[in-house]
Amino acid sequence: MEAPTSDPVSSQPKTAQRILVAARDLVVEGGYESVTLEKAAAGAGVDEVSSRCDFGNKSELAAADRDSLTHDEYLGSFNRMKDVDPGERF
Repeated sequence: MEAPTSDPVSSQPKTAQRILVAARDLVVEGGYESVTLEKAAAGAGVDEVSSRCDFGNKSELAAADRDSLTHDEYLGSFNRMKDVDPGERF
């Protein structure tokens, strides 16, 4: 049994992937309010132009992060369900 979807982050450029990681770190450290494209770009070691090209604005950055987290949670659930007898699934 294989998971039917691919990771949305894997299709992003490497700089965008680094920006997402930096943005997630900012959320952990100071909450959503602390995240800016500038800070995420700085945390990723790229310039602000890269973050604007990859995401456009903070909302799009947050949406990309949400999609990534949703994918990770989906895969975790999928992998846990592989071991459950099909008759016991709901």
